[in-house]
Amino acid sequence: MIKQIPMCDSWTFSLNFNKNMILDDYDLSNDIAVTLPHTAAETPLNYFDEKIYQVVCGYRKVFSVDKKYKNNRIFVKFMAVAHVADVYLNGEHICTHKNGYTAFEIEITDKVRFDKENVLALSCSGTEQDNVPPFGHVVDYMTYAGIYGNVYLEIRPQTFIEDVYIETIIPNEFVYNENKPFENLTQAALNLKVKINGLESGKFEEKIFLKRFADDAIAQDVNTPLSIREAFAKDLHSVINDIYKENTLLSSMQKDSESDITQFKGKVKNVSVWDHLSPVLYELTCVLYKDDEEIDEKKIRFGFRKAKFYKDGFYLNNRKFKIIGLNRHQS
Repeated sequence: MIKQIPMCDSWTFSLNFNKNMILDDYDLSNDIAVTLPHTAAETPLNYFDEKIYQVVCGYRKVFSVDKKYKNNRIFVKFMAVAHVADVYLNGEHICTHKNGYTAFEIEITDKVRFDKENVLALSCSGTEQDNVPPFGHVVDYMTYAGIYGNVYLEIRPQTFIEDVYIETIIPNEFVYNENKPFENLTQAALNLKVKINGLESGKFEEKIFLKRFADDAIAQDVNTPLSIREAFAKDLHSVINDIYKENTLLSSMQKDSESDITQFKGKVKNVSVWDHLSPVLYELTCVLYKDDEEIDEKKIRFGFRKAKFYKDGFYLNNRKFKIIGLNRHQS
């Protein structure tokens, strides 16, 4: 099973990256202690020069890894670093990531030290570069720099579920009934692609489960709109009568070591449709076994819906739907 360890505390920050930050004996006296998420520069509410955050700053963290994880694979995952990140571990450059809006991860299994502390350092560039999104002389919003997402150390088995891609297909003849939002049931196609990382010799099996997602915390939150709360209430009529209210096995497949991709194509019946009036979600669980022992699982929440643009406009669940809203800039 994958173990995720938060790494958001005990970082140090320098407004200007120093090449010595990657070394064990770096002098921290001029740096400041920070907790992630973090921004390189805070801007005033009135007029300011955008160059105050267009810097190449530095982050550094010292961490240890327990020796009990020596037989595992080890990754460091960054949820968001703006905008060009150069990552160093124990003095070695291990990754360059160019995009401030996508998460990325690096395997450090062969580079991590178990007998002494490790030094993780980042150079974060917020300067404008034409070949890095969103730059290119068309940006009309602030592009703040820094590690503004969480960071995790992930301990994974030698073989694990890397990704699960889900596609749902609702029949063309189904049309959403707005007058009865929680009574919109349909048969749907469910297509999956499961990618396994690190396949090796042995007997592997994948099991796919489906369950209606319900959550008391959401259902009882008075600050959440009623239509959303009802979609997750365990005592709602549509939840109680959902044939997938309990974890239901959809498929059990033997996995060979020749391909890292497994595909599943099937049909599910009487599933509730996701819509802005009834945002019903389901939870798909993929479980991986090796020699009859569970080694990993991945859970994904999703909804059964159909969204498509035609010449005369946008259609949601086979009915014309007028979208009203505006672009929300991240800044």
